Amino acid sequence: MKMGILREGKVPADSRVPIVPEQCRKIQQRAPVEVAVQPFAGRCFSDKEFLQAGIRLQEDLQDCTLLLGVKEVPIQHLIPGKTYLFFSHTIKKQPYNRKLLQAVLEKDIRLIDYEVLTDDEGERLIAFGKFAGMVGAHNALYAYGERTQAFRLRRMKDCRDYAEAKMLYRHMQWPPVKIVLTGTGRVGRGAAEVLRDMGIREVDAETFVQKDFQGSGVYAAAGEGICPASGRPAFRAPALLRAPRRVRKRFCSICRSRRYLHQWHFLGQPGAGFFHPGDDAPT
Repeated sequence: MKMGILREGKVPADSRVPIVPEQCRKIQQRAPVEVAVQPFAGRCFSDKEFLQAGIRLQEDLQDCTLLLGVKEVPIQHLIPGKTYLFFSHTIKKQPYNRKLLQAVLEKDIRLIDYEVLTDDEGERLIAFGKFAGMVGAHNALYAYGERTQAFRLRRMKDCRDYAEAKMLYRHMQWPPVKIVLTGTGRVGRGAAEVLRDMGIREVDAETFVQKDFQGSGVYAAAGEGICPASGRPAFRAPALLRAPRRVRKRFCSICRSRRYLHQWHFLGQPGAGFFHPGDDAPT
């Protein structure tokens, strides 16, 4: 079998790769599979690195049985009769990719979407929740620095890997910013990991509200900052899930003590907005 790694065609192009050069080398060594890569200067791994791993660069992938990408493949690039693996963003019936799914059917393509690959327990095998939180937290600080001109930080996509980003953090001087972090799932945990690696420490809600901090930033995880409709500062997740419209999802004193918000919880349609007109909403 011959497997091809696609050049990302979606604009802007994603710099990630479905399989890194070392993995390609191991696949060729351990299985009767040949790997070819479309040349692409925009990848985080250069064409030279694939060549050094013994992987052939090949513009035309018509002779490949299996084609792997990251983001949606442009309709005009789809090769009839092939098997593709990529994030199609069609499983939730996204209207903007309806024509892509129609083209897949018309071209007799077998589409394997990373988003629906699961194990025997039904858990997703490829889920980027943690990494979404990490990138989001990093880029939120980047945007804050650009807006305030308090510091300069390279965007995560411009770092080769997270190790390089952590090296940047070591030399950063963060202003005494106060951050509210919501969400305790994979995304929220990823965001919290980045804040810790940045040297932005977590404090409890009471300390966050009552104390001014100098020298560096702090963050508070804001579960208790969500108020019930009665106004009493208590939060019970089951109650929120059972009757989201009865809960005024508003940050109480903790909200008024922050500089900006990292929102990493899922806010479904049944729930009311997190903030209401007239609220002192953060950045």
